[in-house]
Amino acid sequence: MNKNFKIISINIILILNIILLFDWLLLAINQYKVQPVDLNWTLKVTPRIESFLPFDSTKRPIITIGDSYVFGELIAPEDTLAYKLQQITNRKTFNYGMTAQGIQHVLYKIRHSDFFKQKDLNPEYVVYIFIADHLNRMYKNYYWFVGSTKYLRYAKTNSEGGGLVERPLEVVPSDYIKVSYIGKKWTDIIYSLKSDNQKFNLYKLHIKEVNKALHEKYPDSKLVVIVYNDDTYQNVMGFDIKPFHTNRWDEIEQMGVKVINFDVPEFNFLNQRQYRTIDNLHPSGLAWDVLVPVVAKELNLI
Repeated sequence: MNKNFKIISINIILILNIILLFDWLLLAINQYKVQPVDLNWTLKVTPRIESFLPFDSTKRPIITIGDSYVFGELIAPEDTLAYKLQQITNRKTFNYGMTAQGIQHVLYKIRHSDFFKQKDLNPEYVVYIFIADHLNRMYKNYYWFVGSTKYLRYAKTNSEGGGLVERPLEVVPSDYIKVSYIGKKWTDIIYSLKSDNQKFNLYKLHIKEVNKALHEKYPDSKLVVIVYNDDTYQNVMGFDIKPFHTNRWDEIEQMGVKVINFDVPEFNFLNQRQYRTIDNLHPSGLAWDVLVPVVAKELNLI
């Protein structure tokens, strides 16, 4: 009995060491060069937009903020949400989007970026786009890097409703960040075990913090959440993000946040090919041609 137990224990230890060695080898290969730079370079306001689009300087501006849907991945600047909003509303509209960001990055930027420290900015609306993958990004325990920017992520405390803890990313002296394969897979498993309600509960906490941070800077600004209809995230270019549909958006509105929900049957056409970019992952300019007038009307801007 003792001999068998000893053999089994030795085998387990050997297997664990092989796994750790495998992970270490992956770490040695899988290195990402990171230069910690100012977040404010992600403010995508080009001279083309500022110089050639007129706007009424007496009216308060609009800020669009979020990920590649806001940034305008694979589309021209004049096809972005920000550009078309300014065009139709005659309001100065800023594009503060960046690829791969989630709600935690939005919170970081509102709290800490120089852009949101401008006292005279005073936006009337701050518009953020929700997609299903934001729930995925919110839970991950590994770091996202895009454009050599260092981000801030959030973790749960004692319970699902226990608040958020800031965990700033520390760039190691070599300026290399190593991503653990085992750690990544482990967090994938943990995320897959979460129910949609659990994910949405944590997301609500983030929205609450974003709204609070915004009102600390600009008390009479309004946070707007656009819920995008993005079922095409499944099985495209290696992505397999489960679509997220919920009837709980009224809980967000009860926090004083305006929700514009395109995740309803009448907007399912957004998943047709002509409304997506070449990678089939992002809204095309044609999609924003359809949606921007709806957004402007919902905000009483036209």
